[in-house]
Amino acid sequence: MARLEAEHDNLRAALDRLETSGESRLALRLAGALVAFWDAGYVAEGRHRLERVLSGDEGSSPERAKALMGSAQMARQSSDAGAAKLRAGQALALYRKLGDVWGTAISMVVLGLALADEGEFSRARDVFEDGARLFRDADDEDNALFATRLLAWMWQEPGEYDRARALLEQNLDRARALGNEPMEGQSLGALASLALLEGRPRDAVSLLKNVLCIDRDLGMRYQTTLDLSRFARALADAGGADVDAARLLSCAEAMLEEIGTPGPPYLRSIHEEAFGRSACASTRRLLRRLGRPAGS
Repeated sequence: MARLEAEHDNLRAALDRLETSGESRLALRLAGALVAFWDAGYVAEGRHRLERVLSGDEGSSPERAKALMGSAQMARQSSDAGAAKLRAGQALALYRKLGDVWGTAISMVVLGLALADEGEFSRARDVFEDGARLFRDADDEDNALFATRLLAWMWQEPGEYDRARALLEQNLDRARALGNEPMEGQSLGALASLALLEGRPRDAVSLLKNVLCIDRDLGMRYQTTLDLSRFARALADAGGADVDAARLLSCAEAMLEEIGTPGPPYLRSIHEEAFGRSACASTRRLLRRLGRPAGS
């Protein structure tokens, strides 16, 4: 990420040159290659760039399929689940036409995320299961772990906490064995969310200290905003850290503004819930200091 950051202006110039010179296939290829970089901190710019290169080439190439998948990912990060479903569906159809198993799997994952954002958890669960299986067929264990982590989320949503925890703990062990730090952080973060749902905020705080260090050191700015919001919620629930929780929420908001996106619905939900919990906890403590009942 640091190397790409240093070359960011050169990458912009290269895309501009490719577009103006009519090299649409190369523009698609470069834009598709930059999706992970844009996703980590330049979502608005990435979405604009991808849509622009897609409008310049409507062929059935692998480059277009990858750019479609990236556009779906950027739309989802921008809280536009409808556009994410549309682009992910187009990517999925094209990857299947091309016979690309890995591309089919990643398109399924992005489609599943868009479905989850709209509350279609059962459909998303089926899609994530198929995606994890296809990644394993393609010998991509790292992305199979990613799909499985999302599958655990789909079990968590309807309250199947034991099932979700078992998947996450397996994922964490496997991620550590593979040396996959991003997935180690995501699995720990998901276990922290589960701890909050089960009324164990102090366990969540302990887990999130590790998560925040991992994502910060990896330069994962978008993921860090999620960590900060979760951390604020955990501190508010644990009690006695209202100022720290408020600071964390302010940091998360500032980072999202820098990235240029409000984030997908689940992130906004976590942030708003953390804000509400922090404000309520602060008010309760203030009333106690004033010697007044909380309901007054």
